[in-house]
Amino acid sequence: EYLRHIASGRHLSPNTIAAYRRDLTEFLDYLTGRFGAEDWTWDGVDRLVLRSYLGHLSRRGLARRSIARKLSALRSFFRFLHREEIVEANPARAVRSPKLERTLPGWLGRADIEKLFALAELRAAENTFRGTRDLAIIETFYATGVRLSELRGLDMADVDLIGDQIKVLGKGRKERIVPLGSAAVRAL
Repeated sequence: EYLRHIASGRHLSPNTIAAYRRDLTEFLDYLTGRFGAEDWTWDGVDRLVLRSYLGHLSRRGLARRSIARKLSALRSFFRFLHREEIVEANPARAVRSPKLERTLPGWLGRADIEKLFALAELRAAENTFRGTRDLAIIETFYATGVRLSELRGLDMADVDLIGDQIKVLGKGRKERIVPLGSAAVRAL
């Protein structure tokens, strides 16, 4: 019921819904392993059980960011259970998220970028559909900085080659206009 709710009511992406499904299934397996198949209720899950679960995830070696996402899924789920009056209180509200590490994203060096573009241009020069398509993808991805899922979701109607821009549907189904560089326009 909860998964149907977030799929239709909250307009979350299919990837987010799949991740929440995995997270909740994993939590359910944990509860069943800890309390037995018949010996627990949703109302019996308290802050201490949730903290114990987070400790279990940490001992398994999960990154703090993954644990925080799983906790976010549980918070949302218990908020739903509370709103539907299945549980008396939301125990996830009292559990703090783990402190996240601050890391810089990885990047390709200039030499790697030059190799990538040289290879893509060489394949496009063979005048095959696949080579031309790959160059257009790489140029557009590099020029716009959009997320991979946003690039994958582009349609011909979203591309304005005269105005050198694309219309992108991003996270939360928010639409935005992103400028294209001249190399990306040529490749497209």
